[in-house]
Amino acid sequence: MDLSDRQVYLFQDGIQVANYEISIGQTGWETPTGDFRVVNLQTDPVWQHPFTGQLVPPGADNPLGSRWIGFWTDGNHQIGLHGTNQADLIGQAVSHGCIRLRDSDIQTLYTQVAIGTAILIRP
Repeated sequence: MDLSDRQVYLFQDGIQVANYEISIGQTGWETPTGDFRVVNLQTDPVWQHPFTGQLVPPGADNPLGSRWIGFWTDGNHQIGLHGTNQADLIGQAVSHGCIRLRDSDIQTLYTQVAIGTAILIRP
């Protein structure tokens, strides 16, 4: 991922096979940079509001969209790639550190990663 151009690049065997436009973390909630690995995959994830703890079930009101690819956790909070119910915000710095993709893009990407897949995030 390259935060400066707001793109996820998918490589297979060292060859770029796809790229997707993304949204990134807002000021104060910046997306972490560095080397990571996929640690969690979920279909139709439940979202927990980071401030209130409210749970939002899968569906149109869920800001995670239909897929979750987790790559960072402190044991309490998680950061990952996920869909969004606000596709008009793709390309902006608006998240709480996560990487947002259009829901159709995260569905495609989800089928091409597994637990342990390497993730490099550049500033």
